[in-house]
Amino acid sequence: MKLKKWLKDLEVTLTQTAKDNAPGKWKPESYIVGKGQSKLVFLNIKMPLLRLILKDTQLFPKNETTTEAFEKVRYTWLNSRVYEAKTVSLLWMDKQSDEFLLDHQKELILWSAQVDNWAHSDGMSAMLARIFEKDYSYLKKIFEEWNTHQHSWYRRLSMVSLFYYSNSRKKYPDYKLAEKFVSRNLSYPEYYVQKGVGWTLREMHNVYPKPTFSFLQKNIKNVSSIAWVAATEKLPAPQKNSLIKKRKG
Repeated sequence: MKLKKWLKDLEVTLTQTAKDNAPGKWKPESYIVGKGQSKLVFLNIKMPLLRLILKDTQLFPKNETTTEAFEKVRYTWLNSRVYEAKTVSLLWMDKQSDEFLLDHQKELILWSAQVDNWAHSDGMSAMLARIFEKDYSYLKKIFEEWNTHQHSWYRRLSMVSLFYYSNSRKKYPDYKLAEKFVSRNLSYPEYYVQKGVGWTLREMHNVYPKPTFSFLQKNIKNVSSIAWVAATEKLPAPQKNSLIKKRKG
């Protein structure tokens, strides 16, 4: 009963915030839903306001234990159909320590089944990348399953979670693993999977420039136009130009 009240209070707060603050030029429902076809309700609240709500002392009292707070955000993620409410859950989880995330990695795997848009997918990837960096043994098996899963958001998670972002990582996944995951999805037609392919290739090049460039040379005609943009956006001009010539040829 307390958890139901918590969720109701949170959604009331979010709804009122949406009424009191006009959305910006770029509404989440316009660029997050897109081709992802999310079924969530979007209130179009700006991220800074969501972060302020996360700090709301009425919703998260200072004398509350981490376990008590976790039960709230867990209940919210699993039961709310409001995009911003679920985002608050991800924001709260991302503020926790690596050790906390490691202890709750199986929970996050269950949460991943509800991902249906790229923003929540990337929020989840940010946490999974932190876990993978600390202890990859469990997640590696999960990512292997997800990489060819019929659920396209699992495919995206399996790739983006490897590096997210490479400049934030102290340890990197093995190049061959990343190449395998990308190769399996080069021809997968879903838009956000292809965005994930391109993004992963970009991060791979940051960490493993020579083998990644070699991979792009060999597979340049198999890289979709969607993936191509992200994969090559930060390449040095001479390399990018040589790939463009080969791609056109």
